[in-house]
Amino acid sequence: MFDVTDYWLVDGQIHFTTVDERGAKLVEHVRDFDALNLQTTIDVNTGRGFRFTLRNEPLEQYLRNHPDASPQDSPNPPKN
Repeated sequence: MFDVTDYWLVDGQIHFTTVDERGAKLVEHVRDFDALNLQTTIDVNTGRGFRFTLRNEPLEQYLRNHPDASPQDSPNPPKN
């Protein structure tokens, strides 16, 4: 299991970023999409208050390419 900061799908491969061990930089990983347990991923993200949405590009690039995308479309994370 990874603590993922972003994920996107390209040519049947899931790309995702994690923070390195020192918390200094993002590291990109690539795996075959078939290796992803999609239902578990959705369940874990939902349990943490996140919506799992697959895009075809990283979030930062997606927001640049889709300026009409609104962050308000995302559900608010649960308050502790």
